[in-house]
Amino acid sequence: MNSALPLLLSIGAMLCWGALYIFTTKLSRKVDPFVTLFLFQFTSILMLLPLRLFVHQQIDIRGIGMFVFLGGFGGLIWLLFLYATKIGSVPIVIPVTNISIPIAALLGVVFLHESFSIFKGISIVLVLLGVILLSFDFKALRALQKKFVFTGVAPAFFAGLGMGTSSLFSAFLTRQYGWYNTSVLIRVGMVALTLSVILIRRIPIKIKDIPWKYVIFAALVDTIGYAFYNIAITYGELSYVSVITSSCTVVTVFLSYIFLKEKLNHIQLLGFCFSIAGIILLQVR
Repeated sequence: MNSALPLLLSIGAMLCWGALYIFTTKLSRKVDPFVTLFLFQFTSILMLLPLRLFVHQQIDIRGIGMFVFLGGFGGLIWLLFLYATKIGSVPIVIPVTNISIPIAALLGVVFLHESFSIFKGISIVLVLLGVILLSFDFKALRALQKKFVFTGVAPAFFAGLGMGTSSLFSAFLTRQYGWYNTSVLIRVGMVALTLSVILIRRIPIKIKDIPWKYVIFAALVDTIGYAFYNIAITYGELSYVSVITSSCTVVTVFLSYIFLKEKLNHIQLLGFCFSIAGIILLQVR
């Protein structure tokens, strides 16, 4: 297997997910988060199904329970993420989810016996420092105001913790059952979760009011990006791949400035730079 393949696939996933977060933000600000997640994940499944004719990966019935669990867990993470982008500023809340990077790196070292170096340790500190600078309103903090955390940061932070944790399970499942089965069955779990909530809460799905172009584009880039990611962690280290794909925040922040007219202040920009520096340093082996 070409050693450059995990790098190329990780970069592809990074670009896809950077665009994905803009599409899902557009959706979540117009449509209920449960409906948003249900629509674009269900569309992703429809896009993946024809590939079954060309992919031959066996599934052990004993692994279904883990897929259901991870699908439900992933659905909760996505809902937190969509809520964060719905109420918060994208250039702030997206980089905050980079907390997933040190989580994934540490879990990869502990459970997958991946390498650890002083550069990896420094990079984790940089990412954490970046998250702090992005999260807190230091003017309000100095004035001892009650609200000193930016809107959307809390759900984004917990979504990031979930992303880092779920990446470990994804790595296990992908290496055991293949990227295709993982991509499809996790989405089935998400769709089942969101559809159940939609039916129980009787959330209306107003077909005419749904911006379908965002649904289709979100499903397309998510399908491609997640497939790239799953193949990459099959042949590369989880910590290495996760760091590169997490650089999608650069793409998202750039696109949010163009399409959402949202930007960072000077302290947040410094935090963003610390976070990206940590991502880059983590690639030093």
